[in-house]
Amino acid sequence: MAALPSMGPGEQIVPLNRVPFGAMEAGFALARATHPAAVSQFGLCIAGYCASVEIVGSDLATTMRRAFSHLITAVAGPPDLTIRVWDAAATGVGVAGELTRARRRDDEVDILLRVSEDGRYVCERRDLSVSWLDTESSSIVGCVSSASNQYLDERARPHHKLISAWLDERGVQFVHAGLIDGGGDTGILFVGSGGAGKSTSSVACLRAGLGYLGDDFVGIERDTGGYLGHGLFSSCLLNVHHLERFPDLKPHAVAAHQAFEEKSILYLEDVFPGALRRSVRIAAIMLPRVVRKQQTIYRRASKAEALFAIAPTSVMFLPRPSQRAFDRVAELAERVPAYWLELGSDVDRIPDAVRALAAEVSR
Repeated sequence: MAALPSMGPGEQIVPLNRVPFGAMEAGFALARATHPAAVSQFGLCIAGYCASVEIVGSDLATTMRRAFSHLITAVAGPPDLTIRVWDAAATGVGVAGELTRARRRDDEVDILLRVSEDGRYVCERRDLSVSWLDTESSSIVGCVSSASNQYLDERARPHHKLISAWLDERGVQFVHAGLIDGGGDTGILFVGSGGAGKSTSSVACLRAGLGYLGDDFVGIERDTGGYLGHGLFSSCLLNVHHLERFPDLKPHAVAAHQAFEEKSILYLEDVFPGALRRSVRIAAIMLPRVVRKQQTIYRRASKAEALFAIAPTSVMFLPRPSQRAFDRVAELAERVPAYWLELGSDVDRIPDAVRALAAEVSR
């Protein structure tokens, strides 16, 4: 069992002498050494960066492979990022005091983000898992209590908060948005608060043959050609009532482990092999909203409306919300044209409107 320094249950700023990164590394090394047959390794291309992933625990490895399946690649040379994770139940190697905390409420996920006093280390601690990022060595090390009780978002988007912090230092901004390729490398970014229609729009476009990069969290970066959007996960989370709109996808839905989680996971590369994209040029921002019509149409939105739709949930999502993050999304809203996407009741008509906009902005 890895022995971690004692910390208060709500402590968020951690003194350097109590950062347990070394103890976490020792726990992973013990799990790997005592269970060599349960070790899995693979490489990922995350927003153009090479990551090396090593997992101890076969079920946990299967889940992580499915979540990143379209990003899996060979690792040639030293990786930019290393991710090492082990399953406590599968290996018998736990983390003292970190995986036994009770949730404050039985109907929600309890997440605590911690940062070392110098900003070098970032931690995501839950009652059933703990992970630390060392920004200096570009290394994530984590432990889950069991692959059989992981929360939905951990299974769909492994380590997304720590990956977001690592990418942030490299100019790639996590945004709360969906992203599809409307054709010809014409990226359409769907932004808005929860329930606005980002997932519905993204999945409807995927079903219609458009390239998919994400429905909830994607990465964006500014380069000499404008804005590049990055798909980060091969999965999406859909509420039960959203799944009803896509009856053909229901047989592929993977249920939650926790009774209070009212969503299911779709591992989209399994269902639509080859349809997921890694990167696309962002040509337009769309602000979905449900209207009482059958037909879906789009119309121009203001820069202020686009900023209001994207900034709050994107900037506050980061472990360390910053002025830099706000400036990035503000510049995106300023430079990329925005449109309202008024979603009618017939979801099969959504892709037609998106294709039409993609054709318009690509001319």
